Amino acid sequence: MKRAWPISVCVVVTLGCGGAPSAGPAETSPPRATTNAEARPQRSATPSPQEVVQAMNAVTPAVAACGGGAHGQVGVRIVFDSSGAVMSASINPTYHYESAEPGPDCEPTPDSRGYYRCARTRPPEPELDACFIRAVESARLPPLGQATFSVNYPFRY
Repeated sequence: MKRAWPISVCVVVTLGCGGAPSAGPAETSPPRATTNAEARPQRSATPSPQEVVQAMNAVTPAVAACGGGAHGQVGVRIVFDSSGAVMSASINPTYHYESAEPGPDCEPTPDSRGYYRCARTRPPEPELDACFIRAVESARLPPLGQATFSVNYPFRY
Protein backbone atom coordinates (compact mmCIF):
# COMPACT_ATOMS: atom_id res chain seq x y z
CA MET A 1 0.00 0.00 0.00
CA LYS A 2 1.30 3.43 -0.93
CA ARG A 3 1.70 6.01 1.73
CA ALA A 4 0.02 9.33 1.05
CA TRP A 5 1.96 12.42 2.02
CA PRO A 6 0.02 15.26 3.50
CA ILE A 7 -0.17 18.36 1.31
CA SER A 8 1.52 20.46 3.98
CA VAL A 9 4.73 18.39 3.66
CA CYS A 10 4.77 18.89 -0.10
CA VAL A 11 4.27 22.62 0.31
CA VAL A 12 7.14 22.89 2.79
CA VAL A 13 9.47 20.98 0.46
CA THR A 14 8.46 23.06 -2.53
CA LEU A 15 8.35 26.46 -0.90
CA GLY A 16 10.86 26.04 1.89
CA CYS A 17 10.40 27.35 5.39
CA GLY A 18 10.22 31.01 4.42
CA GLY A 19 7.63 30.53 1.74
CA ALA A 20 10.04 31.52 -1.06
CA PRO A 21 10.77 29.08 -3.89
CA SER A 22 13.58 26.69 -2.95
CA ALA A 23 16.64 26.35 -5.15
CA GLY A 24 16.74 22.60 -4.62
CA PRO A 25 19.84 20.52 -4.00
CA ALA A 26 21.40 20.97 -7.46
CA GLU A 27 21.54 24.75 -7.10
CA THR A 28 22.81 25.17 -3.55
CA SER A 29 25.92 27.18 -4.47
CA PRO A 30 25.53 30.68 -5.89
CA PRO A 31 26.47 31.18 -9.54
CA ARG A 32 30.15 32.04 -10.06
CA ALA A 33 30.81 35.51 -11.42
CA THR A 34 32.93 35.68 -14.58
CA THR A 35 35.87 38.05 -14.41
CA ASN A 36 37.20 40.06 -17.34
CA ALA A 37 40.31 37.86 -17.42
CA GLU A 38 38.13 34.76 -17.85
CA ALA A 39 36.05 36.37 -20.56
CA ARG A 40 39.14 37.09 -22.68
CA PRO A 41 40.83 34.22 -24.49
CA GLN A 42 44.03 33.11 -22.78
CA ARG A 43 47.25 34.01 -24.58
CA SER A 44 49.35 31.07 -25.61
CA ALA A 45 52.94 31.19 -24.37
CA THR A 46 54.18 30.40 -27.87
CA PRO A 47 52.47 30.51 -31.25
CA SER A 48 51.41 27.30 -32.94
CA PRO A 49 53.48 26.08 -35.89
CA GLN A 50 50.55 27.00 -38.14
CA GLU A 51 50.59 30.58 -36.84
CA VAL A 52 54.33 30.86 -37.52
CA VAL A 53 53.95 29.49 -41.05
CA GLN A 54 51.01 31.83 -41.70
CA ALA A 55 53.02 34.85 -40.53
CA MET A 56 56.01 33.83 -42.65
CA ASN A 57 53.84 33.13 -45.70
CA ALA A 58 52.51 36.68 -45.40
CA VAL A 59 56.03 38.14 -45.87
CA THR A 60 57.35 35.57 -48.35
CA PRO A 61 56.36 37.64 -51.43
CA ALA A 62 58.36 40.60 -50.07
CA VAL A 63 61.35 38.33 -49.36
CA ALA A 64 61.12 36.87 -52.87
CA ALA A 65 61.00 40.36 -54.37
CA CYS A 66 64.37 41.10 -52.75
CA GLY A 67 65.98 38.49 -55.02
CA GLY A 68 64.96 40.47 -58.10
CA GLY A 69 64.32 37.30 -60.09
CA ALA A 70 67.36 35.42 -58.78
CA HIS A 71 66.71 32.24 -56.86
CA GLY A 72 68.27 31.20 -53.59
CA GLN A 73 67.73 30.36 -49.98
CA VAL A 74 68.24 32.40 -46.83
CA GLY A 75 67.71 31.66 -43.16
CA VAL A 76 66.43 34.51 -41.02
CA ARG A 77 66.35 34.59 -37.23
CA ILE A 78 63.33 36.61 -36.11
CA VAL A 79 62.58 37.67 -32.53
CA PHE A 80 58.98 38.66 -31.73
CA ASP A 81 57.86 40.63 -28.67
CA SER A 82 54.82 39.78 -26.55
CA SER A 83 52.52 41.80 -28.80
CA GLY A 84 53.50 39.60 -31.77
CA ALA A 85 55.51 42.34 -33.52
CA VAL A 86 59.06 41.77 -34.77
CA MET A 87 61.67 43.06 -32.30
CA SER A 88 64.69 42.12 -34.40
CA ALA A 89 65.68 40.11 -37.43
CA SER A 90 69.09 38.90 -38.56
CA ILE A 91 70.44 36.73 -41.34
CA ASN A 92 71.54 33.28 -40.30
CA PRO A 93 74.45 32.49 -42.62
CA THR A 94 73.89 28.75 -42.27
CA TYR A 95 70.75 27.52 -43.95
CA HIS A 96 69.48 24.15 -42.67
CA TYR A 97 67.20 21.98 -44.75
CA GLU A 98 66.17 18.38 -45.36
CA SER A 99 66.61 16.49 -48.58
CA ALA A 100 65.18 13.21 -49.82
CA GLU A 101 68.49 12.58 -51.60
CA PRO A 102 72.06 12.76 -50.26
CA GLY A 103 74.20 15.68 -51.33
CA PRO A 104 77.52 17.40 -50.62
CA ASP A 105 75.98 19.57 -47.86
CA CYS A 106 74.16 16.66 -46.19
CA GLU A 107 74.88 14.15 -43.46
CA PRO A 108 75.76 10.74 -44.90
CA THR A 109 72.95 8.85 -43.09
CA PRO A 110 69.23 9.59 -43.46
CA ASP A 111 66.99 10.02 -40.41
CA SER A 112 64.20 7.60 -39.47
CA ARG A 113 61.92 9.18 -42.11
CA GLY A 114 64.48 8.74 -44.89
CA TYR A 115 65.51 12.42 -45.08
CA TYR A 116 69.06 13.73 -44.99
CA ARG A 117 69.87 16.71 -42.79
CA CYS A 118 71.72 19.31 -44.77
CA ALA A 119 73.32 22.68 -44.10
CA ARG A 120 74.63 25.27 -46.49
CA THR A 121 76.50 28.43 -45.56
CA ARG A 122 76.03 31.46 -47.76
CA PRO A 123 78.35 34.43 -47.85
CA PRO A 124 76.98 37.75 -46.59
CA GLU A 125 75.38 40.00 -49.19
CA PRO A 126 74.82 43.33 -47.38
CA GLU A 127 72.28 44.91 -49.74
CA LEU A 128 70.31 41.72 -50.28
CA ASP A 129 70.42 40.83 -46.57
CA ALA A 130 69.16 44.31 -45.61
CA CYS A 131 66.23 43.84 -47.99
CA PHE A 132 65.40 40.46 -46.44
CA ILE A 133 65.44 41.97 -42.96
CA ARG A 134 63.15 44.85 -44.01
CA ALA A 135 60.78 42.34 -45.59
CA VAL A 136 60.40 40.18 -42.48
CA GLU A 137 60.02 43.13 -40.10
CA SER A 138 56.36 43.41 -41.14
CA ALA A 139 55.59 39.84 -39.94
CA ARG A 140 53.04 39.60 -37.13
CA LEU A 141 52.07 36.82 -34.74
CA PRO A 142 49.10 36.75 -32.37
CA PRO A 143 49.91 38.25 -28.94
CA LEU A 144 52.04 35.91 -26.85
CA GLY A 145 51.96 34.89 -23.22
CA GLN A 146 55.73 35.35 -22.84
CA ALA A 147 58.10 38.29 -23.31
CA THR A 148 59.75 37.09 -26.54
CA PHE A 149 59.63 34.29 -29.07
CA SER A 150 62.31 33.57 -31.66
CA VAL A 151 62.30 31.45 -34.77
CA ASN A 152 64.89 30.59 -37.40
CA TYR A 153 62.96 30.45 -40.64
CA PRO A 154 64.23 29.35 -44.06
CA PHE A 155 63.03 31.38 -47.01
CA ARG A 156 63.38 30.59 -50.70
CA TYR A 157 63.51 33.49 -53.08
